[in-house]
Amino acid sequence: MTRTRLFTQLTLTVVTLLGLTFTSSLALANFLAFSPVFTQTQNTSKAEADRLLQQGIQQRQRSQFREAIEFWQKSLSIYQKIGDRQGEAASLNNLGSAYQRLSQYEKGIELYQQALPIFQEIGDRQGEASSLNNLGLAYRNLSQYEKGIEFFQQALLIFQEIGDRRSEAGTLSSLGLVYRALGQEQKARELFEQSQAIKQEIGID
Repeated sequence: MTRTRLFTQLTLTVVTLLGLTFTSSLALANFLAFSPVFTQTQNTSKAEADRLLQQGIQQRQRSQFREAIEFWQKSLSIYQKIGDRQGEAASLNNLGSAYQRLSQYEKGIELYQQALPIFQEIGDRQGEASSLNNLGLAYRNLSQYEKGIEFFQQALLIFQEIGDRRSEAGTLSSLGLVYRALGQEQKARELFEQSQAIKQEIGID
């Protein structure tokens, strides 16, 4: 018997699972996708990943960035295993921010660049803008100001499109700092004024 024939016979072998029979691997996969046991396992894993993600956020709020990284690495692994693209992108973006706060800017950029296409793929405009803004911050910290401006401008457009005024103000201020570093004080002042006007409008400092 040839290997090809043997493989064909194996893939068509009737599989019995929990008293049910499947005549193909596709039928088995479809069963698993909709089985209560499989769904419950997925939900349990997602709940655990969500918990880890939140714990990482709590550690970041305490400026415990290394501890936050540990939680987010664990949440990332689970999200990837269960195919939760939203959670995966959020974990990557948060990991990038933690490494950036530890002055590991290149590592932060690497993680943001992984998160960005996922946010774009799932249509999460807020997440996309957040990653773009974070890339701008990382490049600004590396004194790569032109790249910083490029990413800040992309983030700014999205924040304006989705009506996120707080983030719009923050990005305008970040752009102002970049132009100030480039010695373009007039441009920087204009951006700071735009940022301040928005902050006053929405009632934040």
